[in-house]
Amino acid sequence: MKRAIITVFALIFSISFCMSQNTGDADVYVAGNDGARAVVWKNGAAQYLTDGARKASARSVFLSGGDVYVAGWELDQQNNSIAKLWKNGVMQNLATGRMDNQQALSVYVSDGNVYVAGMEYSDGGEEADGLCAARLWKNGILQELEYISEWEWVSSVFVSGGDVYVTGTSTWKNGEPMYDFGGNSIFVSGGVVYITGGNTWKNGEAMNVFDGNSVYVSGSDVYVARYEYNTQGMAIAKLWKNGMSQNLTDGTREASANSVYVSGNDAYVAGYEQNPQGNKVARLWKNGVAQNLTDGSKDAEARSVFVVSAGSAVASSDNYIPPPNENIAPIENTTNPAKPNEPALLHIYRKRASIVNVLSVPLTRYDILMDNMVVGSRTSNNWKTTITVPTFGVKTLSATIDGRKGEVQITIEPGGVYYVSGDVSSIRRESGKTSKDGKPVMETLYTPTFQLVDKNTGETEFNAIVVK
Repeated sequence: MKRAIITVFALIFSISFCMSQNTGDADVYVAGNDGARAVVWKNGAAQYLTDGARKASARSVFLSGGDVYVAGWELDQQNNSIAKLWKNGVMQNLATGRMDNQQALSVYVSDGNVYVAGMEYSDGGEEADGLCAARLWKNGILQELEYISEWEWVSSVFVSGGDVYVTGTSTWKNGEPMYDFGGNSIFVSGGVVYITGGNTWKNGEAMNVFDGNSVYVSGSDVYVARYEYNTQGMAIAKLWKNGMSQNLTDGTREASANSVYVSGNDAYVAGYEQNPQGNKVARLWKNGVAQNLTDGSKDAEARSVFVVSAGSAVASSDNYIPPPNENIAPIENTTNPAKPNEPALLHIYRKRASIVNVLSVPLTRYDILMDNMVVGSRTSNNWKTTITVPTFGVKTLSATIDGRKGEVQITIEPGGVYYVSGDVSSIRRESGKTSKDGKPVMETLYTPTFQLVDKNTGETEFNAIVVK
C-alpha cells in the first residue's frame, strides 16, 4: 500500500509538471512551503511534495538531465524532523539513525552524483543543549566531515572542478575544514570562494555585506540576496550588487530575500513578505517587481529558485543560474486584500523590562500616545491593550520620561494586525553633583523604547502577559 501511495504521488507530480510547462524556452522552479506542505512551483503553478498531514518544507531545488531534485524535511509521527530528498516527486529518507532529527537544506548535482547538505541534531530541537552535527550525503550515503565542535551544521553545498564545498557554522572542502567561519550560501567562480551569512567573504576576506542568505557571481559582479532591519526593527528584503543595495520591500512588514540568480541583465529573487494579516506570502521578484506565489491565507515562503533554459547547465549552491532568458511567464498576484474600510487591530504591550535592575519602579512608568491621543496611561511591566484603528496611514506611537522621548512609526492598512512591544533603556552617568567625600554622584536616566514585531512573536509575547 505504501509503495502504491508513493507511485501515485510521483504520477501526480509528473502530470502536473507536464501541464505547467512554459510555452517559452525556459522554466522557472521555486522550492518552499505553502502552509505545512512542501512545494515546488513551476512557472507559478504549485506541485505539492507532501499532503500537509505533518509539517514539511522544501529548502532547495536543482534540475539535472531533466530530473527535478528537491531537498527538504518533513516531521514524522513523533514530531521528529526527517531529512528528505525528492527526485521527480519520489521521496527518499536520509535519516542516519544517529540522532532524532535531520534536515536537508541544499542539493547539488554534478557528474551524475547527488550531493545533499544539512544537519542532524539530538532530541529537543535545534536550540537545545544537545548535539548538532553537520551532514553531507552523496547519493544517499553519509559522508564524513572532519569534526570541529559539538554544535555545527551545513546549509549549502557547491561542486567545482571536482571539489565539494559546504558551508554552515564553518566551511569544509572535500570533508576537511577550510575556514573556521561559514554562512548560508557558498559559490565558487574561477577558483574564488564566496560565502555569505552574517557577513560576506571572498576567499576568506570580509566584504562587509551582512545578513546574506544567497550569493551568486556573474563575471565580475557579486549579488547577495539578504535582509536588513530598519530603524523600526522591521526586516526589509534587499538585493546587494557590488556595493549598491536595492530595497525589494518598503519596510512596513517583515520580509526576506532568500535566493538570487541572474539571467542576462535581469535579477531574480525568491523570498517572502508578510501581508496585513501577518501571514508570510511566498514571493518572486524580477528586477524588483514582486509577484506572489501564494494567496496569503497561511504562512508560505519561497526558499530556492532554479531556472532551466535550453542548453544551460549552470548552478549555484542553493539556486540555479541560467543564461539570458526573457520568457518566464508572469505569476499572477493573488493576494487576498482586506475590505477597503475594515479597521486594523493594534496590540501594544510591555513585558518585564530588559534592564536587569528595572522591575516596575515609578521612574519607568509612562503614558503611551498615538498621534497625541493617550492609548495607555501610566503603563508599566506586564501591561497590554488592544485598540481598534479605523483610520489608515502612518501612525506614531510615542512616550516620554523626563523629556526623553521614544517613538515608532507604523503604516496602518485596512484589516491589518500589528504588535508593538514597549520597553525601557537606560544610561548611567555622572549627575554633575558630588558627595560629601568629593566623589561624583551617579544617576540613571531612563528612556522609553518601542519595537514593531512580527505577528508570530507578538502574538506569543502578548498572550503570555498576565495583567495583575
